[in-house]
Parts: sequence; structure tokens; C-alpha cells
Amino acid sequence: MSKQASGGISIRHTLRLSEWNRLQLFPEVFLTEEDRESLVRTAEKHPAAISFIESLQGLRISTQQWVGVIATPNLTIHIHPKFEHGYLDLLRLISYIFGFGGLAILSEQEQMQEGSDNLLDLIMLLFIRSTQYVVRRGIIRDYIETDADLSVLRGRLDFHQQYRKRFGALDKLHCHYDHHTPVIPENILVYAGLELCRRLHPPAVALGENNRVHAIFSELTAGEHPAHDIADEEIVYHRQNRHYRDAHEYARMLLRGVGIRDIYTRDTLRSHSFLLDMNRLFQGFVERFLRQLFVSTGIDVRTQDHRAMHIIWENSEKSSKAIRPDIVLRDTADSRHVLVADAKYKRLDAYDISNADVYQMFLYSYAYDREVRRACLFYPSETNGFHYRSLTIRGAGGSTGAKIWLIGLPVSKILESVDDFRQDAEVQQFRAKLMEILSTAHQREQQ
Repeated sequence: MSKQASGGISIRHTLRLSEWNRLQLFPEVFLTEEDRESLVRTAEKHPAAISFIESLQGLRISTQQWVGVIATPNLTIHIHPKFEHGYLDLLRLISYIFGFGGLAILSEQEQMQEGSDNLLDLIMLLFIRSTQYVVRRGIIRDYIETDADLSVLRGRLDFHQQYRKRFGALDKLHCHYDHHTPVIPENILVYAGLELCRRLHPPAVALGENNRVHAIFSELTAGEHPAHDIADEEIVYHRQNRHYRDAHEYARMLLRGVGIRDIYTRDTLRSHSFLLDMNRLFQGFVERFLRQLFVSTGIDVRTQDHRAMHIIWENSEKSSKAIRPDIVLRDTADSRHVLVADAKYKRLDAYDISNADVYQMFLYSYAYDREVRRACLFYPSETNGFHYRSLTIRGAGGSTGAKIWLIGLPVSKILESVDDFRQDAEVQQFRAKLMEILSTAHQREQQ
């Protein structure tokens, strides 16, 4: 991805492309051995994120539904989402899904300068600002159970350990006590994120800020190396630690996206990737949107329905397969009125639905609604409006086997109206449309 100059000096390239790109050519961009190895590792880690072909003309890159940044020693690749405001809309989407502060802690100028080009820089800036908020609100400590040999009694004496390890010796007492300490998961997770930012080089506007808060949390945690699974450790939030939540969400995003092991390298990270799966984010967005839209309406919105049906191998020891759609809408007043739905981050405005998706949606509709057999597939609209289409599966005799609705959701537009959906006419029309589909007379349709 980098062309070698005649004097042996590598020329650094910055490449920008959008998601869902097919073999975009970057002329005169050639790979060094280091760059090739880094890209191969990224492609192996995220097979659906990026693929590349080297040619005499240059480098061809294909992308799918992953966005973010890939950095090698001589190349930086930025993969942008196809949103109206690019990375800024992506961060608004993430903030909406997880329900935290988001871009409010950045000035408008910082949003435009830092948010337009580099997703990783924007995430790091938001994380560093969130840790500053933690420091202002107060760093917490907690009691943890500790065992230690002490010269004076503290807590209670552990007679069993004293007898087993120090029988006859009274210069030390084996004590079991509660120790009030800042070395707790809340602070260790923040420190892990700050250490990773230090290796990655945070944006210039936040470099000094990162150094200051890093020094604070490094001293608090005694520079203790976080566990490899620190990003997955469950933390229960309550009145005392809820001001940590935003910082923790950004730290987890960084640690999972770049890799927790990267914080143990001695030098700065010359090769790294930070990629987000837009399919998973879009599923979370649709779930949150529908829950908010149907609150207090008598419509129950369930995700990954626990009453999922199963495909069972008869007379076999093979395990069964669950039929578990993304979303199930059910009328609490009449349980027969049910609508099964799936969210797929696909470009269905420009391309037809695949046969595999039709088969999947038909199976969902048959499993959950054996009379009318309706299903809905949500996808991101590439325009600023809702799109409605439907297809019908007909039997040999002309009867309707199932009806599948394809609805395109304008993500950027929805994010602009999340504060009050009641004021958005198109959102209200969308809700009315779903209510109409859901409450259709429960009789098998005939044509």
C-alpha cells in the first residue's frame, strides 16, 4: 500500500473510501512487505471488513459493512459510513443505542475538525473528555477483601492460615480484612483505555489532557496491568459510580476494537485497526427505535425472543437450531396479532433482496404467524425518507403463502428527531404503517 521511493524511503499514503465499495482502485499505491502482512492480519481478523488485490496499476480495495480505520507502517485506510454526516452521525447512532452523552461534550468546532476524518481520533477524544468528567465528579474507592501477613492485627485473624503457614511464629499475623482502595474494576477499565490511547497517539487537541488523566489513573491503580478480559467484565452501575458509565463505554469500544493486548507493547502502535460492525449497530438501533416508538401503546417489543422455536434433528444426537428473529412485535391485547422482524444492514434501495433473506423471512413468518404469515425486514435507506415495499410468496394454487415487507429507515433523519418523535410526521406515518400490518384481520389472505 505504500510505494517505495528510489532512495528506499517509503511514501505514506492516506486512503479514503466508503463502506460497501467494490474493488476501488488507488493508482500508484503499492504494498511493502510490512503493509501486506498488516493487511492480511486485519483481513483474517475481520473477513467481512476488507479485501484487497495488488496489481501493476496500484491497489484495489473492497469493503462491506465495517467502518473505521486501518493503519499499517506506511498506510492509513479510512472506511466511512454512508450517512449524511459521516462519522458524526455514526457517533450519534452509538450514543442513541447505548444511551450515553455522546457528542455533547465536544464543541461544534471540535466536532467538525476531529469528526470528519478519523473515527478512532473522535472516539479517543470522547473517551478522554469522559474521563475528565469522572475526575471532576470524583474518583471512587471501594472495599475489597484482602489477606496479608501483618505485624499488628487488622480485621480478623485467619486461624487456619496462621496455623498452616506460620505455626509457632508470632512476629506476623495472617489477617483477613476489608481494604479501602481505588484499585477496583471501575478505575482499572479507565486506566486500560487511557494506556491504549497513549500508545495510539491521541489527537493533538487531547494529547495534554490524556497525559494528565493517564498520570492520575496510573498512580491510582499503581500501573497494574489490566486483565485481558477487562472490557468484558460486568460492572453494575448505581448512584456512586454512574458518572463512570460513558467513559467505560468508550473504553470498551477502544479495547474491543483495537485489542487489549496492544496496551502491553513498549512502543507506539505502528500497525492497528479500529473497525465497527455496522450490522450489529443497525440491529441495536432498530431495537431501540421500535421500543421508543411503541412505548405505552400496548405493543410489546421483544428482541431475540426467548420463546424461540427450534429445528430438531429426529433420531439424532445433533443439537437443535433455534429460530430466533431479531425482533418480535406482539399486541398485548390480542396475542394472535404478531409481527416478526429482522434488521439487516444491506443496500436494499439499490439491490434486490437475496433469495437467502426471502427464505429466512418466510421461515420466521411461518414459525410465528401460521395464519397470515407476515414478516418485516428493516434496512438503512440511502435517502432521507422511509421506503416501503412488499413481496408476496404464492402457492401453486395461487394462494398467498406469506407477505414480506421491506422498510427502509432513514437513520440520519430519525436521529435528528429522537427527542420527540411525536413532532415528526414521517415517523408517525411509519408507526401507523406497522400498526396496520400488525392489526390486519387475522385471516389467511386470498387473491
